[in-house]
Order: sequence, then C-alpha cells, then structure tokens
Amino acid sequence: MKTLVHAFITSHVDVDYCNAVFAGSPKSTTDTLQRVLNAAARLVTNTDKYDRDLSRLLHDQLHWLNVPERIEYKLAAMIRRCLEDKAPTYNRATTAFRSLPSAADTYVQSTSIN
Repeated sequence: MKTLVHAFITSHVDVDYCNAVFAGSPKSTTDTLQRVLNAAARLVTNTDKYDRDLSRLLHDQLHWLNVPERIEYKLAAMIRRCLEDKAPTYNRATTAFRSLPSAADTYVQSTSIN
C-alpha cells in the first residue's frame, strides 16, 4: 500500500512532477498540495484525520518532506545538476549562472524560450 501511494500521490499529484511551476507559488496552492500529501500519509499509516503529530509521521516514519521543503529540495537538486552539466539540455538552455562580483556565491537567472 505504501509503495502504491508513494508512486501515485507523491510523484504525480505532488510537486515532484513540475517543481518549477510551484516555486514561488502562493501559500494557498502549497497548502492544498500539503493536504493531499497529509491524506496520503494518513492512508499509509492508518491514522485518523485529527490524530496529532502527523508532521512527525511524515518526517520520521515515511521520510517525506513537507510541500514547501520538497519544492526547495527539488529545485536545489536541479540547479546542482545544471552546475555539474548533468541536467537535461532543456534545463541547461533556460538557466544562466552568474557569479556575484562581491561574493563567491552564484545566483541563478531563468530565461524563457520563445
């Protein structure tokens, strides 16, 4: 059951499917996705809707991140792959990396393809 829920809910309905779309999205959108993820967690762990410590179950037992954390993690992983030239061509073609003159940090600028 856990494998089925994980395969369908967390990879297709949730943010793993289109991370860039959800980056910077309003809290109302991420809250809706979080409710779907919470429902999936309750299904897998056989807990009631009003049981306490659902967030702890997500992290400790299922090893799932909350929706905003998932978005941030997936984008960071994509940027790392772009920096290492391991990302798909369409990601590398739309992302420019520039060094800041006053720091050793790099910032990312996304460009659109018309």
